[in-house]
Amino acid sequence: MLAALFEFVAGILSELLLELAFEMLIEFGFYGLYEKLKAPFRNSAVIEATGYVLVGSMLGGASVFVFPNSFIGDPDLQVLNLIITPVLAGLAMMGVGALRRKRGQHPIRLDSFTYGALFAFSLEFVRFLFVG
Repeated sequence: MLAALFEFVAGILSELLLELAFEMLIEFGFYGLYEKLKAPFRNSAVIEATGYVLVGSMLGGASVFVFPNSFIGDPDLQVLNLIITPVLAGLAMMGVGALRRKRGQHPIRLDSFTYGALFAFSLEFVRFLFVG
């Protein structure tokens, strides 16, 4: 029982670190483009959400080639992971947004719980489909 709990926690942390690494790369890249984007695209929540879903899905697919096995062995716990890690990633991105505001910077939409969790869910869902 304790070994299964440890495996689950280690798997959650591994998946979360993978998602956060991708989110940070995307966040830094998109933050640099933020000021250069035309206002209609920058102000469209639907376009940005769609972009984050597409990029998250593509990175989830790419991660399958790098990590072809799930970090969590139990299929039931993989489903639970599909819920937990995007929530944790969304909270982490919300923290990034708060840090940016504290420093006087303008956060991008990815620096919020909703968009951070959406990106992470897209990435994790693709991983769930192909390695689960």
